[in-house]
Amino acid sequence: MARYRVWNIINPPSPADFYDVASPDEARTLIDKLTKEQLQITSIVSNVFGLEEEVNGEWEEWYDEAGADILSYEES
Repeated sequence: MARYRVWNIINPPSPADFYDVASPDEARTLIDKLTKEQLQITSIVSNVFGLEEEVNGEWEEWYDEAGADILSYEES
């Protein structure tokens, strides 16, 4: 079974926070939720998100079959 984690950097170049998720659908839902929450915090000037998948013990950026990253991915 694949392992996934969402990464989130608030006010780069701050370090990333990581959130374990079960699927790209769950990742998209979490990113949407975190984005809405972070928009309400005035000290957050910018934020960046992504999704990684564990492949052979290494974390790699996730892309769907069409080559889209999680920010372009639409939940099924």
